Amino acid sequence: MKLNLFHAVLVVLFLVSCKKEPQQITYEEGISSQLAEKRFKTISNVVYQYTFDIPEKKEIPIEASATIQFNVSDTSEDLALDFTEKTIHSIHVNSKKVTTQLKSQHLILPKEQLKLGQNSIDIQFTAGNLSLNRNDEFLYTLLVPARASSVFPCFDQPDIKARYKLTLLVPQKWETIANGKKVSTTIQNNRKEVIYSKTKPISTYLFAFAAGKFNSIEREIDGRKFVLYHRETDLEKVNRNLDAIFNLHAKAYNWLEDYTDIKNPYQDYEFVAIPSFQYGGMEHPGSIWYRASSLFLEKDPTRMAQMNRANLIAHEVAHMWFGNLVTMKWFDDVWLKEVFANFMAGKIIQPDFKDIDHQLLFIESNYPSAYRVDRTEGTHPVQQKLDNLNNAGSLYGRIIYNKAPILINHLENKIGEKNLQKGLQEYLKTYQNSNATWDNLITILGEVSNQDLSLWNQYWVKSSGMPHYTINLDDKNNLTINQIGTIYEQQLNIEVIKDSKIVETQSILVNQKTQQIPLNTTQPDFINLFGNHDEYGYYELDSKYINWLLSHINQEVHDAKRYVYWLILNENFLHAKIPPTQLLNTALETIQYEKNSFILNKALSIVNSIHKIYLNSPKEQSSLENSENIIWDRLINESNTSLKRSLWNTYRSLASSPNGLDKVYKIWTKEEKIEGLDFSENDQIAMSQSLILNQHPNWELILNEQSKKIQNPDRKKRYEFLSDALANDASKNDIFFKKIQLAKNREIENWVSDGLAFLHYPNHNTNSVNYLIPTLELLEEIQQTGDIFFPNAVLRSSFGYHSSNEAVENIEQFLQNHPDYPEKLEKKIQQNADLVIRNNMIYNQYIKEKKD
Repeated sequence: MKLNLFHAVLVVLFLVSCKKEPQQITYEEGISSQLAEKRFKTISNVVYQYTFDIPEKKEIPIEASATIQFNVSDTSEDLALDFTEKTIHSIHVNSKKVTTQLKSQHLILPKEQLKLGQNSIDIQFTAGNLSLNRNDEFLYTLLVPARASSVFPCFDQPDIKARYKLTLLVPQKWETIANGKKVSTTIQNNRKEVIYSKTKPISTYLFAFAAGKFNSIEREIDGRKFVLYHRETDLEKVNRNLDAIFNLHAKAYNWLEDYTDIKNPYQDYEFVAIPSFQYGGMEHPGSIWYRASSLFLEKDPTRMAQMNRANLIAHEVAHMWFGNLVTMKWFDDVWLKEVFANFMAGKIIQPDFKDIDHQLLFIESNYPSAYRVDRTEGTHPVQQKLDNLNNAGSLYGRIIYNKAPILINHLENKIGEKNLQKGLQEYLKTYQNSNATWDNLITILGEVSNQDLSLWNQYWVKSSGMPHYTINLDDKNNLTINQIGTIYEQQLNIEVIKDSKIVETQSILVNQKTQQIPLNTTQPDFINLFGNHDEYGYYELDSKYINWLLSHINQEVHDAKRYVYWLILNENFLHAKIPPTQLLNTALETIQYEKNSFILNKALSIVNSIHKIYLNSPKEQSSLENSENIIWDRLINESNTSLKRSLWNTYRSLASSPNGLDKVYKIWTKEEKIEGLDFSENDQIAMSQSLILNQHPNWELILNEQSKKIQNPDRKKRYEFLSDALANDASKNDIFFKKIQLAKNREIENWVSDGLAFLHYPNHNTNSVNYLIPTLELLEEIQQTGDIFFPNAVLRSSFGYHSSNEAVENIEQFLQNHPDYPEKLEKKIQQNADLVIRNNMIYNQYIKEKKD
C-alpha cells in the first residue's frame, strides 16, 4: 500500500504523540507505591554496612556511618534513598563526594553519579532517635512498618531485601543483641566494639539491634543454643519461668521445621525481655523482642496467662517462616504474615495444653476481638489498599490478627488440612528469601486442592463486614434464613432444640439474601444457627429466643457451645436487645458455678463492664454489693488456683463499695491474705491502682506508700510517671494530660495509654469527657511519632468507659469538623467510637428511662 507524503507525516506525528513517556516520580513524605515499584525494578543485590557509636547518656546523639552497595539497571533518573532526618555530614557516591538534595524525607542521588551495575555509597550521619527507644540504661530499635529510614538511610520498602553487616560501639558493661552472629568483641578505653556477621536477605523493618544493661541466660535444647536477655530484678520470678520460656521456644522451632519441611532459616536463637515493650513481641530474625511481663508470669498464673505466653512465643517463632523467610511484597498484604503466625501458633501449643478444648480456645482467642471491629462502621476488608507506607501502621488491628485466622480456619476446612500444609510448603519453597502476595498463595492453594477459590476469596478476604442473620418460622414449619446487608457464603449447621434437647440438625450453604428449608420439628424452643461453633456473624434473636437463651445457657453441657451462646447474647446485648440487668443476672449465675476458665472469664468481664459503664451511680450500690459478694464467695471457696486468680483480678478491679474497698485494702497492707494466692510486686501495684481509682478514702497515702515500696527501677519509674493520672485530683489529672501532649513525654507508649485509661476511669474524673476532643486533635501527630499500635491504644484507653450523650456528640462533632481527615485513621476512630455509641444507646434505653 502506498502513502503520499502528507499522510506519511501524519502517521509519524501520530506515532510520536503516542509514545509513552517515562512516568516522573513525585517525591512525597513516606514511601509511595509508585516510588517503591520504580526502585524494585531498578536496584538489586543490596548490602548495608552500618556502624553506630552509642554513648551511655541518652541525651547525646548517636553518630553513625553507612556503606550501601547495590546494583543499578537503569541510570536515566535520579535515585531516592530514604532518610527522615536532616543530619547527613557527608556522602560519597562511587567514591566521589557529592551534594545531595533532601526532598520530602528522601536523599536524591544524582543520576550522573550512578553507573550500570554495582554502586557504592558512603554516608556519615547522626542517627535519628524516633525509633531507637532510648532509655537511661538501654535502647532498642523497632522499625516496623517503615521506620528504618527514621534511624538510618536505606531503601525502606519490604520488597528490597538486603544483607546487613553491623558494628556497635557501646559502653563496656553493656550487652548487645542483633540479627547476625557476633564475629568479634574488643574492649578499649571503657568502650566495647561488637562486630556482627553478614545476615541473610531481610527486609528493612526486620533489621534490629538492642544494647544496654541486660543480664543474659543461655540454655541448649535439641542442639540449639538459646540466649535470653532481661532486666528483671526478681530473680525468683526469672528462675520460676525459665524452663517454660526456653522449652516453648524449642518446641515451636521443632514443630515448624516439621510442618514446613524447611529448617529454621536463621540460625540464631536470641530474645530480649524488654520492660514496657510496645507490643507483645516482634519477630526480628534471630533476635526476637518481647514485653517482659509477657514472658515472666506471676506466681500461680491463670491458665489463660500460660496459654497467652505459649501462643505469643509460637506466633513470633512462626514469623521466621511466615513473614521473614517469605515477606509480603507490599504492606497491603501485611495480614498474610500475621494470619499464618497466629494460625500456626494455635496448632503449635495444642500438645502442651491437652486439658484445654482447643476449638474453644480458638473461638475465645479470635471471635470476640474480630466482632469488636467487624460490627462497626470502621471495619474494612482483610486485604486493604495502601498507597504510601506512611499509612501502613493503620492497617494493623483486630481484623488481620483475629478475623483473618477465622477465615483461614474456614479455608482449611474447605480444602482440607493436608492440602493447606502442602500448599504452604510449596509457597515457602517457591518464594523463600524473597517476597510474595496473597494472590500468589491463593493461586497455589487452588491448584493444590483442585478448587476454584475465587468466590470465597472475594466474599471473605476482599470484602468488609460480617454476616447478619435473622430467621422466621412459618405455620407450615418452613424456616427462612435472611441475610441483612452484604451477602456472604457460609456453611451453617442448624440445631433445632426442644425440651432442652437437640431434636433435629440440618446443614445448609447460605449464599443468598433469603433461603428456606423445611423443619420436621413443630414449635421449637430455640434454633441455633451456629451449631458447628465456628460460624461467623451476628445472629439477631427475637425476644422469645433471647429469654430462652438467658435462662438455659448455664444448663448447656458442651463448653464450646456454651461459649458461642455467650457470644450470641453479647452481640444482641450490644444491639440494645437485652437490658443490662438481665444480662448481669445471668452472668452472676454463671460465676457461681462455671468451671471452664474461658467462660468464667467471659462472665466476669461482663459483670465488671456492666457495673463500670451502666450501673455506676450511687443508686446502684446494692447491685454492686451483690456482685462483689457473689464473686468474693466463689473466690474464697474456689480450690483451683487459676480460677481463683481470675476471680481475684475481677474482684480487685470491681470492688468500690466500702466493704469491698476495705477487703482489698487489707490485702494490700498484708493485714489479711487469701489462702492459695501469693501476691508479687506487680500484684501490689495493681491493688494500689484499683484502690486509688475506686476512691478509697486513704488514696493519697496508698499512692505515696506504694511508690516507696517498689524495688524494680523500671516499675518504679512507670508508677511515678502515672501518679498524676492516678490521683483523685482533677488539677493533677490535667497536668498529666498536658504532659503527654508533648511527643517527648510519649516515648514509652504503654505508660501513656495506661495513664489515659486512668483519666477516663468511671467516676475518677467527672470532667474526663473534656479530654476527648484534644486527644482526637492530637491523633495524627501520635500516628506520625508513635508505633503502629499506639493510635488505637490511645483511642481504646480514652473511649473505653464512656457512655454519655456528651461523649457521643464530641466524637461526632470532631468527625464532622474534619471532612478530609485521613481515611484509615478515621476508621480507627469509628472502630473505637462504636462502643461509646452502643453504650450510650443501651444506657439511654434501659438505665436513663428507669431513673427518669
